[in-house]
Amino acid sequence: MIGRLGAIAFTIWLVSAAGVQAAQHTNAAGKYSIWLPDGWTVKVEGNRILAQNPKDTVEAVVGPLTDADADLVDEDVADFVDDELDSMKVVSDTASKRGGLDVRMLEGTGTDGPDTVIFRAVAVDPNAKDAVIEVVVYGDDDVMDKDDVKATVARILNSLKPL
Repeated sequence: MIGRLGAIAFTIWLVSAAGVQAAQHTNAAGKYSIWLPDGWTVKVEGNRILAQNPKDTVEAVVGPLTDADADLVDEDVADFVDDELDSMKVVSDTASKRGGLDVRMLEGTGTDGPDTVIFRAVAVDPNAKDAVIEVVVYGDDDVMDKDDVKATVARILNSLKPL
């Protein structure tokens, strides 16, 4: 099913996993697609997607870096997370390849209002001409440490694909 709203197109595939349905969201303006679980509140703001699981208060933000010339090694990758969280501290920062693309993975802590949270983020460099795309997922540490939430977060992070 493909719908159009301005320059933003959504492609949704319903996936059954233990009776749960989920959707692959495509943001043509941001030039990426990402999987998000069914039941999450999803909002599109320009080239960014904001998503939240109200049950566990886990949130995700995905979009291209503001500086289209930024590379994975640049500070802009950490700044994307810092724009979402206060007092952000990176505790793990690694680079690798995924599907032939360069990726950078960050993990750390921060605050979201009065709450201390942990985050996991992945940035993907699609090519030399398009902006790096990043997703950050964060929530309370007791929630983010649950096995089912860890699996969901890993699936979200691994699903980020440039168009």
